[in-house]
Amino acid sequence: MNEGDPFLRTFLNRNSAVAWMILESAGDGIFGLDTEGRITFTNSAAAALLGYEPADFVGRHSHSTYHYSRADGTPYPAEECPIYAAYRTGTVHRSDADVFWRKDGTSFDVEYTSTPILEDGRITGAVVVFRDISERRRFRERMSQVEKMTAVGRLAGGVAHDFNNILTVINGYCQLLLTRMDPRDPWRPMVEEVNAAGERAATLTRQLLVFSRKQEIAPRVLDVASIVAGMEKMLRRLIGEDVDLTVATPSPGRVRADPGQIEQVVMNLVVNARDAMPGGGQITIEVEEVELDAGYAAAHPGARPGPHVLLTVTDTGGGMSEEVRAHLFEPFFTTKEKGTGLGLSTVYGIVRRFDGHISVTSEPGRGTTMRAYLPRAEAGEVPAAPAPPPPVARGKETVLLVEDEEAVRRLARVILESQGYAVIEAADAREALHAIETGPAAIHLLLTDTVMPGMGGLQLAREARDRRPDLRILLMSGYTDRTLVDREPEAADLPFLQKPFTVAGLASKVREVLDRS
Repeated sequence: MNEGDPFLRTFLNRNSAVAWMILESAGDGIFGLDTEGRITFTNSAAAALLGYEPADFVGRHSHSTYHYSRADGTPYPAEECPIYAAYRTGTVHRSDADVFWRKDGTSFDVEYTSTPILEDGRITGAVVVFRDISERRRFRERMSQVEKMTAVGRLAGGVAHDFNNILTVINGYCQLLLTRMDPRDPWRPMVEEVNAAGERAATLTRQLLVFSRKQEIAPRVLDVASIVAGMEKMLRRLIGEDVDLTVATPSPGRVRADPGQIEQVVMNLVVNARDAMPGGGQITIEVEEVELDAGYAAAHPGARPGPHVLLTVTDTGGGMSEEVRAHLFEPFFTTKEKGTGLGLSTVYGIVRRFDGHISVTSEPGRGTTMRAYLPRAEAGEVPAAPAPPPPVARGKETVLLVEDEEAVRRLARVILESQGYAVIEAADAREALHAIETGPAAIHLLLTDTVMPGMGGLQLAREARDRRPDLRILLMSGYTDRTLVDREPEAADLPFLQKPFTVAGLASKVREVLDRS
């Protein structure tokens, strides 16, 4: 404190040492201004926040000391300074959308209040109370990003559902055509190309469902380092000869996750790194065990303290701007001419699904480092590979098929009739209930979509069972059964078929449900 200052002596005389002790003990920065904008007193917190010793701070012209430019670096004329409005107009001014500048030239986000000082009814200056809100703002921005990604994930899941209906028709008819075409038919390669394109599109919708955390998975304990090692040869071919690849896996890195999805994380991160270096460069993949502390978790929404396996992919490319980094994990966001914009959004969805956390470090011209943290798991047994499915048996039962998408309904009917089943069609629940009440005595299976206008498939199943207690039920949807169970827990007890289904997939599932005791 500059106790020789006359203003300070007056302050002490009028307000006592106790009041000054309170001022000095405050965590917020507090300083006074005269009507010329000069700093008349300060507490230690104010001087420290701005990088000064108290004696060096008092007497300075305030605006040129800490408020000389805006956050974007443009000059901030003193005559426009809202802090001075307190003694110029006698009004209190508050703001949390400004920055103060430290002695070393760095800035911080600030929240301040500037209040006029009155002596005998006359304005003699202002007192400014301020605090550094940089961390609070960063936390809010991170939380906003988490909320935005959650909302975009819901949208992605809805888009995937609609595409799955379309792909069911495309892929289904292609498969039916291929089963009927002679291998030497000149048109067969064209149909195979259409079918292959449909399968690639189905892969994209699965990636959307991964991002929205609605894709079914088979997690088990696995070794991330072993997965990376097993992919190394393939990754070297993938990135090309002009990119050097270094793999460092000093620790095993056991996590509980789906192996196919961990492979997808590695693949997508490496492809993204390769694409960032069109002229060649260096990619480094590292796997190590780390411990995230409570401080890190508090500063990074979505992160949890505890032991983790860290997968790091670093490139020496051109890096990215803060603006690009803010949108990096959004589906369909891409800076590439031919990119889908789903690679990194898929990575984000997979990592979050397994309770992990992902961070990005990048600056223009300095490359990029992607870090995926996954909770560490204890070793566990790896399940045996499933046996190949047996040939699908045909049938003669009657199936009530309920689907509001006409093209999907027609396809399902063609598949079922080709397997020997009798099919009754209904476009909605109302038609289905009418068929149950007036149709043949023997309806063996209700095959219904879950999401339809009016009454949904689950409600239809309940009402159909009320009328025909022995009726078998099979639900189908472009969403997953996990999504359905989240909304309708009762659905967990009913068989489910995921769209887009294959010819064999539909036939085998129908037979499986009909053969249940």
